[in-house]
Amino acid sequence: MIRNAWKVAALVLGAACVSTKKRATPSVFDIEARNPDSVVVRVASHYDGPVSVYIERDSGTVSFSTLLGEVAANGEGRFPLRAREVTGRRVRLAAAPVGGRARVSSVPVRVQRGQVVLFTITPDLYGSELRLRWPREP
Repeated sequence: MIRNAWKVAALVLGAACVSTKKRATPSVFDIEARNPDSVVVRVASHYDGPVSVYIERDSGTVSFSTLLGEVAANGEGRFPLRAREVTGRRVRLAAAPVGGRARVSSVPVRVQRGQVVLFTITPDLYGSELRLRWPREP
């Protein structure tokens, strides 16, 4: 009898856990439509203040830095780029607090046409990460 009570309690708890699960939110990579003429840079900032986001291109011995835009404190940004501007070259993404001196750069990567780049900026900047993926086919 006690054994059956434990089984019933386990089933009720299991059902409660399953029913309270929220549906997973779609990934940033799944939201973007595949476009072979562009590369989309998505930025998710967890920093307390606004940050400026740059793309750095390596061209032989010289590195060029271009401002993509600003992302609000704990905000998100989306920066579509023409594929020909970034494909075939090593690029890095960088973030710097607006009005600050700190700056963090990603590792250099080669981006392909149609890819989505996700740059996650951590609260301390230095644990920031970069991920590349293809968006899902429609």
